[in-house]
Amino acid sequence: MIAAILPGFRDVRTALVSGYLWVGALLLFMINNAPSLVEPPYPVSDGLLTIMQSAGATGLAIAFSATALGVGQLLTGAQGHASERLSVQWMLRASLEPSAARRHDWHIAVPLYLQPFRPFTTRFMRRIAARVERAGAPANMRDTLRRAYFFAPWFTATEGRTFEEFERRVAEAMFRESVSLPLPIFVWALLLNLQTSMQVRITVELAAVLAALTLFHYGRRMSRDAHSMVGHQLLQSGVDLVTGDDDFPDPEVQPPVPSSTSNPDLALPQQAGSGPGSTSGAETH
Repeated sequence: MIAAILPGFRDVRTALVSGYLWVGALLLFMINNAPSLVEPPYPVSDGLLTIMQSAGATGLAIAFSATALGVGQLLTGAQGHASERLSVQWMLRASLEPSAARRHDWHIAVPLYLQPFRPFTTRFMRRIAARVERAGAPANMRDTLRRAYFFAPWFTATEGRTFEEFERRVAEAMFRESVSLPLPIFVWALLLNLQTSMQVRITVELAAVLAALTLFHYGRRMSRDAHSMVGHQLLQSGVDLVTGDDDFPDPEVQPPVPSSTSNPDLALPQQAGSGPGSTSGAETH
C-alpha cells in the first residue's frame, strides 16, 4: 500500500530494511563484545563528538539511516547477483530433457544448495518441454529456458502493463530474500544483550530461523512466478523461444519505448480474464 502511495518507496525499501538489520546487528555485537566503543569516553575525536552532539537524535537517526541504506544497497545488489548466477547454474546442472520434465525429474542431477533457485514454475517448464518435443532436434530445453530467463526484462520493457507486474513481483521477491539472511543474525545479536534463559534464547532464535526460511521460500516462489508469467506471455506473443530463430536483443541495447501498437508481434492478446496475473494464478511450484 505504501509503495502505491509513495512512488519510489519500493526501490529503497529492500535496501533500507536489510541495511537496518545488518547495521543494527553490528552495533549490538559491539555493545556486547566491545562496550568501550559505545560508552563514554567515546573513541572519536573531539571535533566529531561535537558534531554528533550538535546533530542531536534526529541527525544521528538520519546518519544511521543513510549508512543503513548504503550498506543495504551494496549487500542487496550482491545477493541479487548471486541469486541470478545460482539460477543459471541450476539450468546448467538440471536434467532438462522433455521426458524428465513430464516426470518432474529435473532435480535429480541438481545439488541440494541449488534446489531453491529453480527459475521457472513446473507448469511453464512442462509447457516448454511439450514445445521442444514438437520442434525436435536441435531444439533443447536448456537453451529455451535460458532465452526465456534473459529475454524477460527486455520484453517487459516493451509492454508497460507487463513490466509493472514483473517489476512488482521481482521487487517483492527480492525484499523477502534480502531480509531472510540478516534477520536471524540480528535476533541472535539482540539476544546476546538480553538477560534471558538459554531455553528462551534457543526458542526465539529457532523462531527467527524458521521465519527467515519462510521468507526465503516465498521470495524464490515469487521470483519463479514473475519469470514464468513473462515466459507465458512470450509464448503467447509469438516469440520463438524454442528454436531461437528470432533476433534476440543485446542486453546492453536500450529497449524500445513501451507501445501497444508499435510492434504488433509483442502486443499481448486482449482476451477476457487475461492479465498479468491471470497466467500464474494456477501455477504449480
